[in-house]
Amino acid sequence: MQKSKCPKCENDSFELVQTKLKNSYQDYNIVQCDKCGCVITVLEHYNIGDLLQILASKLKIDINSK
Repeated sequence: MQKSKCPKCENDSFELVQTKLKNSYQDYNIVQCDKCGCVITVLEHYNIGDLLQILASKLKIDINSK
């Protein structure tokens, strides 16, 4: 399998940086090249799937059964 590379500098190492976006009330995570800072993608700070799993657990609901 090929390693992912930065489209700008071809570096193959990335970092996750938490940031606020202008005119937004919530935090976001940016995946960026750790060498040149080229932004690869922007993700929500909170993982909704994890939050739902925690909530279901507290409510004693098994969301994994089909």
